[in-house]
Amino acid sequence: NCDDLFDPKISIEYKKELLSRLASIEKVEAFRKIEQFIGLSPPKLREWAILALQESKMLLESKLLDENKVFISTGLGGKGSKLRYFVVLIGNGIESFSETQKKVIRNEFEFTLKKYEGEAEEFKFSEDLTTILTILPMQVTIKSVFEEAIDECNQFGDFLKRNFIITNVKELSFEEIKKFLDKESFRE
Repeated sequence: NCDDLFDPKISIEYKKELLSRLASIEKVEAFRKIEQFIGLSPPKLREWAILALQESKMLLESKLLDENKVFISTGLGGKGSKLRYFVVLIGNGIESFSETQKKVIRNEFEFTLKKYEGEAEEFKFSEDLTTILTILPMQVTIKSVFEEAIDECNQFGDFLKRNFIITNVKELSFEEIKKFLDKESFRE
């Protein structure tokens, strides 16, 4: 039903549902259909289409690389042409981040985000977990920005896993994060 995206008689709500479904299909054809729609999408659907494209791209990358590094969904809001994301970083073989490691995380993420016209709004730490509330332009490839920042941090001791969680639905509590990690084996 992906051609329904281009039908002006189809409701906006149904098109949102179609974009969500297409974004969850691990096929290049689905990615290309979303990409095609972005250029023609009405303003009310532009952000949905961009989010669907980002999710589809990450899903394809994970499949092609045979790595499941990212969890993404939709809804936290934004600022201008930027979207707000809630990011979870996971310590690598540590019980708790040291003050030095916390400073490295703040500095490297602020620097990397700024490089891509983004900003970190808030950092929180709990044991071996860090959360960052951030804003990034919609056209930025989210996964590569965070991988770059993690690589920069790891030059100071390889203390962060390359696996991370991104969502823009809501901020998660540390308890919710731990439950998710226990189920998804991100800590391995």
